[in-house]
Amino acid sequence: MGDIFEGHGPILCEDGNTQCAVAYHEGGDPTGVDSVEALASELKKAGYVGEPAREAAVAALLSIKRFDVFVSATESRPLSGPVRLHTSWSRGYNGPFWQKVAEHWTFLKVALGDDLFHRLTDRDAARTETWESLAIVARHSKELTADIVAQALTAAPQELGPNTLRLLTREGSSQVREVLFESMKHGVADTLWGPWYRDSGITASELLAERFSGDENTLALLTAHVPAAEPPAVLPLVALCVGWPTCDRLAEVFQYCRTEKVPLPWLGHGAIVATKGDGERVAKIISKYDEYSAPLRRLELRIVTRLMVRRLRDDDDVFEQALAARGGIGRANEVMLLRLLVAARGLSNLRAEIESIVCQELDGEEAPTVLRDPVSGLESTASRVLLDGTLAR
Repeated sequence: MGDIFEGHGPILCEDGNTQCAVAYHEGGDPTGVDSVEALASELKKAGYVGEPAREAAVAALLSIKRFDVFVSATESRPLSGPVRLHTSWSRGYNGPFWQKVAEHWTFLKVALGDDLFHRLTDRDAARTETWESLAIVARHSKELTADIVAQALTAAPQELGPNTLRLLTREGSSQVREVLFESMKHGVADTLWGPWYRDSGITASELLAERFSGDENTLALLTAHVPAAEPPAVLPLVALCVGWPTCDRLAEVFQYCRTEKVPLPWLGHGAIVATKGDGERVAKIISKYDEYSAPLRRLELRIVTRLMVRRLRDDDDVFEQALAARGGIGRANEVMLLRLLVAARGLSNLRAEIESIVCQELDGEEAPTVLRDPVSGLESTASRVLLDGTLAR
């Protein structure tokens, strides 16, 4: 039969491998001897290069109901023992593979038993990563969803990734506040550092604020970690900004940090200024957007953007002050600020200015300014960012 990907062109990523393998075998003679033998051969490919073929083969075997081939497969020499997958986010997330695992979760638990995680990943430390991968596709299996929630309620806070936390919150467990609070306490405020699941603490603080916004008991828990006259813990501070923007403690913290010139990580600084600063200070947050627009900081940028848009929408004085402060901050910063002003209030009296910038760039009067859209997070030209913003209204 030849290679199982024959006729599909070059395969450049793991999810492409998996999609082609599943489509090929589901569309042909899925129970044919050639198909099964070809997939068994793919399981023998070892190493970093061979891993995409292994994952693709497992997904295809699940599709054609021949998972027994993987259960009984053994490693080629010099390795020994059952074939083990080496799933890792270091090569990217293989969505089609994990979707097949989710769809057949009940069967996999029976077929692999206690070896389930041992066969799906190459190291115990990756169990958090595996649960994260499964949480993304858990909608395909009620039993998988229940299993993820059960393990989340017994796991250590540092073992819970952001997707697991979102699933737990969505399912509405009675223990969700405690889990989110502990994950937030163990999280890191700067997403350029920390383990691969560094987003967990920031995600937990945001989910806690969204799920319990206005709740007095949760407010009391948070304010205990955000004293009025001491440098605040950043993630509880962010949760207060998102869920309790009018609470007295935030005004006290803002005044203390200004008076004592307390240095805060950008997320904490952006959150408190966006919530309590005047329009000029809110506009100045934009000057740091380029520095903090790297993909690893996407959550920080999104939260601060969300808080800025809310403030610009709800406070007339801050909107007018920010509008007046847009000059002299550079074209890229000016465009990003205009994008936020439009997101907050619509075009209003900004139409002429936006049309001027767009026309100058499209007519070739100015070289295109490349920046990251603060709302979508996508990198684009100034004209495209402003056009997308106006069309979104």
